[in-house]
Amino acid sequence: MGSVKIIVKDFENLESKVAIGCSCFSKIPFCVALSQGSCCMSSGKQGPFKDISHAVTLAFENKGTFCGQMTVARYFIDASGFYKGEYLLFERSDMLSWMEFIYERLEIPMKYQSVQKIDGKKCCEFTKTIKAIDAFLSNMTFLVGESLSHADVYLAIAMDHFIKNGKVDASFVENDLKHMSRLLRTVHANDEFAKYMTIIQELKSRGGFDGVVDVTKSDVFQVAASSDFSLDVFKKLYSNCKGDLRTEVIPTLFKTFDDSCFTFYFVKYNKLEDECKSELVTSNMLSGFLQRFANEFRKMAFGVMNVMGKDQDFNIMGVLIIQGTALPECVITHPSYEFHSFTKLNHKDPMDQKIIADYFCESDFIDTVPIASCVVFK
Repeated sequence: MGSVKIIVKDFENLESKVAIGCSCFSKIPFCVALSQGSCCMSSGKQGPFKDISHAVTLAFENKGTFCGQMTVARYFIDASGFYKGEYLLFERSDMLSWMEFIYERLEIPMKYQSVQKIDGKKCCEFTKTIKAIDAFLSNMTFLVGESLSHADVYLAIAMDHFIKNGKVDASFVENDLKHMSRLLRTVHANDEFAKYMTIIQELKSRGGFDGVVDVTKSDVFQVAASSDFSLDVFKKLYSNCKGDLRTEVIPTLFKTFDDSCFTFYFVKYNKLEDECKSELVTSNMLSGFLQRFANEFRKMAFGVMNVMGKDQDFNIMGVLIIQGTALPECVITHPSYEFHSFTKLNHKDPMDQKIIADYFCESDFIDTVPIASCVVFK
């Protein structure tokens, strides 16, 4: 396929996020550059549109360029190879229909029309649209078919963007659009969406630079694999368990665990007084925390992180297994490290065993505290 470069005007705008998100979900290697302020023809030479700067442009080595958010998104969709064959051709068309719907009914009005903050109190076309999407999802798990698609990813990126920029009230989405909230949480837990979030954070941290950020490469963790305890084997055992995790998986974990090469940590977010009032926002905070770890961290860690609580009082807590006897550099240098506590647990201590088993096994309550949402990090 050759080298693909996404040229963006601003790392913070929605067009850039959609292009990068679609590329990640399509698993297409790419790099990113900031626009130099002019639009080139496909030949790469300046032409009649030289004074126009598009929000997003796709450039190909030895081929040229083309512009436009939806065109770039369609390219990555087709390049993914996900939608081939007569049946999948319909799914592709259905998905593109959803993406055009989101673009025309959500993104364009929010960008070009005078829209007050959406909180459900006043009826407008935007509110009608997101309520209609929520109603559709009451009988559907995903927007298209039986699995996540680019349309789901686009919706999640757009809603996250609107909430972050104060255009949509997070509590309204969480409390009144429960079916949409469920889909957003599903997208946030997706590995490729985690990659997208990591890339966005990396680009933001390097904002204002001139040149290309290669986001298809990252450092590989060099971790000794001299233990008889295999984290990969345990991940498969945990993921494939169809019965009772507490009786079928946890005893094996405690029996085979090697504390000379691995460590259990109880992880808690040390929230500020005015934080974690909303389940949706708190869940997004948890997703963001996990997504900002480099993808390779998954090779050396496993765990379950929960949003605990109810009634505008939530906490982020969980248990992680991390390779090594001390926290690795990738944890210590995490942007949110200082806001979290990592407390070592002893897998031979009965009280610590209960903590580990509760977080790895329970899905409804832990010590009478409700589990609002859960992310298995693997």
